[in-house]
Amino acid sequence: MTRTLLDDYRDIEHTSREMLSAARRQAWGEVARLEATSREQIAGLQKHADTPALAPEEQRQKHHLLLAILRHDAQVRSLADPGVAGVDLLFHRSGPSQLH
Repeated sequence: MTRTLLDDYRDIEHTSREMLSAARRQAWGEVARLEATSREQIAGLQKHADTPALAPEEQRQKHHLLLAILRHDAQVRSLADPGVAGVDLLFHRSGPSQLH
């Protein structure tokens, strides 16, 4: 069976979800192992560089997968360094127009 671009994005999303679960358990060694797996999976996306454009429904699926991956990553980072969450909250409260 030939793997598709969406299959690879699903795998990355799954790994990012596992990373979040490990971070919630404070299993940082497992997070590091999964992060290495994720880097390999992301590097593997290059094999799809010459594939045709995705259909609209596939593009939506890819978008949802990317958003989930970014949410998981943000939550892992927040758990790894709780001080970052306070800075993030500050930026969201003041908004970018308040920054000089």
